[in-house]
Amino acid sequence: MMNWLILLPLFVLSTNASFSNWGLSSVLPSILKHLPVANCNISALSLPSCSLPAPTAGLHLQYVTLGRGTQNYTCSSSSSSATPVAVGATAILFDASCVASLDTTILHNLPDLLKRVPLSGAEITTQLLDWLTGQTMKLGKHFFTAEARRSLI
Repeated sequence: MMNWLILLPLFVLSTNASFSNWGLSSVLPSILKHLPVANCNISALSLPSCSLPAPTAGLHLQYVTLGRGTQNYTCSSSSSSATPVAVGATAILFDASCVASLDTTILHNLPDLLKRVPLSGAEITTQLLDWLTGQTMKLGKHFFTAEARRSLI
């Protein structure tokens, strides 16, 4: 049962759900305060191998993150044959470590859920979830421009 409960804050984030219609408005804060949604220990997490190089000796995974944002492209001309070039991006990074430590199947379904989060409301909804859960799910903001290196703030 705990596996699906971990998704409750993300469901709220993705739907801007009104739980007062369901009679949950009085109990939702107490439910969320007891859910592990951030800062979970992932030292024993076993992830599938990938083509990326292994981390440098002595380094270890600290977070599993998911980002929600936009990537900006431009073309050098209005021709239909012009190749788009990435000129920048910005995203809010969310801590998905607890989900990853509980169930990687759920983790792999979260990007589809996060795509439903309206970009215009993601920041304020994240602050609301942080307040409701007493935990910080937002790890930071990722951005880059064509002229600058990738950054995390």
